Amino acid sequence: MKNKQQEQIEKWYADHKDPPPGPDRDRNLYLSPPKLLSRRNPSLIVFRKILDAFSRLYDDWEKVFAERGLPCDLQLWVYDEHMTDSRLLCFGMDHSGEKYPDNFLYSPEQYKFQYGKYPKGEYFDPDGFDWTTYEVRSCLFEKSDRLSKRRIRKLLKRGWYKGPHSRH
Repeated sequence: MKNKQQEQIEKWYADHKDPPPGPDRDRNLYLSPPKLLSRRNPSLIVFRKILDAFSRLYDDWEKVFAERGLPCDLQLWVYDEHMTDSRLLCFGMDHSGEKYPDNFLYSPEQYKFQYGKYPKGEYFDPDGFDWTTYEVRSCLFEKSDRLSKRRIRKLLKRGWYKGPHSRH
């Protein structure tokens, strides 16, 4: 990995170490990986460094929100084929230990985490997370997205799927 990319990752980490105010029930937080290249995906070596930084941020944010007395559900989403879509998410909850409702479509096959591709790093430890495989689809959720029947029909025509909590 180029030193410039390592410096960019470290700067991105430092810029986000202290999370913004929140989260709460009406405002969730998410953080995308740093924009290092114009390409869709960084090299695997670079992405492993990004996972290390995400893991440090996860620990930092968890500590800060605990100190602030803000119950939350922190999640790290790793998109294997589209690494730049990966996210660190923080959902505001009412009570400590509560989990954010799962609105995603489980993959019919639950694949094992790819330890060979994403091994334990300096900070990232895949065994420190619970991994679940989901299908990547464009889903609509009538209630949470507040969609009109007309908009729903248009989205379904364009190949979107009804989310698990849609009434249609």
